[in-house]
Amino acid sequence: MIVKVKEFSKNNINNSNIFLFYGLNEGLKNEVLNNSFLANFKGSIYRYEEKEITEKLNNFYDLIFTKSFFDNEKIIIISRVSEKIEKIILEILIKKLDSIKIILMSGPLDKKSKLRNLFEKDKNLICVPFYEDNNFTLSKIATNFLREKKISISNETINFLVDRMSGDRNNLNNELNKIELYTKDTKKDPNEGLEIFNLNEAITKFNQIEGKEFNEYSIHKTENNIKGFFKENPIVIHDGPNKNRLFINGMQKEEIKTKFTSISEEWKKIIKENKIDFTNSVILHLRRGDYLNVATHLISCEEILKMCKKLPKVLKNIIIFSDSKEDANQKFVADLKEIFYSVKWMDKVDNLNTHKIMTKANFLMCSNSQFSTTAAYLGKGFSIIPQKYSSDNDYVFQYENKQTSFALLNN
Repeated sequence: MIVKVKEFSKNNINNSNIFLFYGLNEGLKNEVLNNSFLANFKGSIYRYEEKEITEKLNNFYDLIFTKSFFDNEKIIIISRVSEKIEKIILEILIKKLDSIKIILMSGPLDKKSKLRNLFEKDKNLICVPFYEDNNFTLSKIATNFLREKKISISNETINFLVDRMSGDRNNLNNELNKIELYTKDTKKDPNEGLEIFNLNEAITKFNQIEGKEFNEYSIHKTENNIKGFFKENPIVIHDGPNKNRLFINGMQKEEIKTKFTSISEEWKKIIKENKIDFTNSVILHLRRGDYLNVATHLISCEEILKMCKKLPKVLKNIIIFSDSKEDANQKFVADLKEIFYSVKWMDKVDNLNTHKIMTKANFLMCSNSQFSTTAAYLGKGFSIIPQKYSSDNDYVFQYENKQTSFALLNN
């Protein structure tokens, strides 16, 4: 039987033992679970994932069907459920459940889902869909929370906060709790306590520091080809010296560096499989691909070779990460073999892992690309970067003597 969230009540709980909560709105699911089932519940609460149930099914059946003298009421919450659990539910329905409530938590289920159809058609089962919140609902939640906590905050800040949540009530609740903690027993302004990036404030501070208007840096409103890609409404800063200055200033701040995170460990597997040894190796990022057509300046192979000849002899090997194929760079590879003991060309590693591996280099040679320069700033080894980054007017990385194409990064 289908029950809407707004219509879900104690009558539903009393008349059924098994419930299916499905959909993307995890925050609302947790609210209903806590308020309708767990609040003031005195019995035993068990939490499982579907995988734990299927791997130890007999133990699960013992839990729900075997009674003892000391047994009390039970609530069993099973998360990450899929179609696999349908057969288990059918088995349970054959027998009578006493003093037990089972709540299945699932992501989106389409209309063809056997599990969803089972719960929708059986009068003894309750199926509750949880759809994403809209901004109006989230604004109402935020306003009510702040009013209840007696926290004063501007409507502009509330709207800005809600816009960043992408319909996720869980994230909103987390941010609201941060605001409460920030303002608790203090006189701090909650509008300043938000851990969010306020573009207008940032631009104002930038103007104060730089002594000029931000629009002098050739900034344009969001272009059609990237609309809808970002959560916020971003601005586009086009290539050039001023963009590079902003980039360099940002990469020197630890709070910016910490935003470059990845939980993937795949890069370690790539290093092992390709026998990459950082000890006596130069990691070279060779940016070609789209750069051949769009870059205002391209570091030539001749400039790279000239720099390689000046490197310490202890660097016996070179490993090239590139978006260009080795076959298209045979002469360059042959020239590198005249300088290094071994040359390894890596053109099949994805961008994320390439970037991660470059941050681990003992010695990194960058292209005039923010992709590799970012890795240089995040890494703890030596890095050399091109002095000339884009146009002839770009002096961000240049020394006045201009005697060499590269410079050691002062990181």
